[in-house]
Amino acid sequence: MEKKKMKIDHVIFWPPLLLISILCALIIKDPKRANEISNSALSWTTDKLGWAFEWYVVILFLIAMYLIFGKLKDKKFGEGEPEFKTSTWLGMIFTSTSSAALIYWATIEWFYYMQSPPFGAQPFSVEAAQWASCYGMYHWGLIPTAMYVVVGVAIGYNFFVKKRDVVKPSSVCGILGKHKDGLTGKIIDILYIVGMVAGVGTSLGLGTPLVAELLSKIFGVQHTLSLDGWILIAWIVLFSTSVYLGLQKGIKVLSDIRVYLAFGVIIFVAVFGPTAFILNGFTDALGTMLHNITRMTLYTDPYGKSGFPQGWTIFYWAWFLNCVITYSIYLVRISKGRTVRQFASAVLGAIVLGEMVFFAVFTNHAMYVHYQGLLDIGKIMEQSGAARAIVEIWATLPLSTVVLPVLLLYAFISTATFINGVAYTLAMVTTKGITENDEPSRLNRVVWAVLLGTLAISLLMLGGLKPLQTASVLGGLPMMIVCIIIPISFFKEVNKTGWVMKAPSNKDAE
Repeated sequence: MEKKKMKIDHVIFWPPLLLISILCALIIKDPKRANEISNSALSWTTDKLGWAFEWYVVILFLIAMYLIFGKLKDKKFGEGEPEFKTSTWLGMIFTSTSSAALIYWATIEWFYYMQSPPFGAQPFSVEAAQWASCYGMYHWGLIPTAMYVVVGVAIGYNFFVKKRDVVKPSSVCGILGKHKDGLTGKIIDILYIVGMVAGVGTSLGLGTPLVAELLSKIFGVQHTLSLDGWILIAWIVLFSTSVYLGLQKGIKVLSDIRVYLAFGVIIFVAVFGPTAFILNGFTDALGTMLHNITRMTLYTDPYGKSGFPQGWTIFYWAWFLNCVITYSIYLVRISKGRTVRQFASAVLGAIVLGEMVFFAVFTNHAMYVHYQGLLDIGKIMEQSGAARAIVEIWATLPLSTVVLPVLLLYAFISTATFINGVAYTLAMVTTKGITENDEPSRLNRVVWAVLLGTLAISLLMLGGLKPLQTASVLGGLPMMIVCIIIPISFFKEVNKTGWVMKAPSNKDAE
């Protein structure tokens, strides 16, 4: 059978590609001016629209609860038995949380909160420490994870029940009617690409300096912007080579290795680190979070104007929004044969548990280092940045000469597989007439990988955390629109036609 030739969808491919390329060029040309515009855009968006992000996440959490307890709870994703046994399935969801960005923030996020705590607490006070210990778990926990549940159920319904090719977001925006196949649908897909690239740029902007600092610590090389650039080039070359040599199975093996490395380090730190402090700290943080979760969820600080919810909570909601469709598709694909309640409960339970484990171990180890006076973390951050502080915190672990290379391997592989997955998704969305069983062209995938690397370098040139926050928040705005249309379309169709399985066609049965 002749291989189907994949053609680029020029209407979707070129606008975001040119927009992001021009943005990168302007940043590289005048980083100072770009930084000023970036800061202004971030301040305006989070100040004027922060409430919208917060209410959006709250509403999706309430919808997730309805999906668990409401009339759709026993509806199934497809017919027949589940594809994976329950323990394997839960394990796949649990390990999907392990990323370089997660261990980055689990190690250092608390210190930002100690420096500039919420709710008027004094910096580095006991109250500040209590907020710092729990806010990371909150930001990566139950409330935002509901986004994956709601969007995931909508996508699962379209994929398993209605047998639609869920390649592009526009395909699950039924409320648009015939317009979803026209210009409006194209705009939806373009917004998705822009948001996704912004979210990925943030992830690479965090992961690249971390790998560079690990290399610097282990091998004694100086961390410069050029080193960041070479690391990104290495990732892109690895990805491009795997595409052209057909080494996708090799990338999958690397992804599995990443999971084993991550949880191996977690177990090592929990057992050989300050175990009692970790368990006490986690228990206290969990109590603080559960006691204050409503206040934390609706905190906008219009009177004190500390900027805390804008700089953190809203940043996180926007960042997660950028990735929610892609991640939801993955979670749905491995959930064939499951009911809505099983899917929603598993996603909320396994993801939250996975992320809480990371924060319990890495955050409390880092706080132990601070309280024992083993490092002047604030001074290191001021002089060399957060990535260096993270590496120095890890260097206080027992057998650090072994642990640091393991973490380097983990961070490098984690980001390489991440670029691979995102570039593949972007190439799928920008290919004309593609279905689930087709592969986008190699050139298309490589183009997106190169663009992602260029954007990451541009954001690194701006320096600091704010450009990364700006990229996520501005990208999250269009994604919020897309992720409002998808659930509305789903509920409208279910209410009209019911959860009725479409009879498989010859194409579906292939």
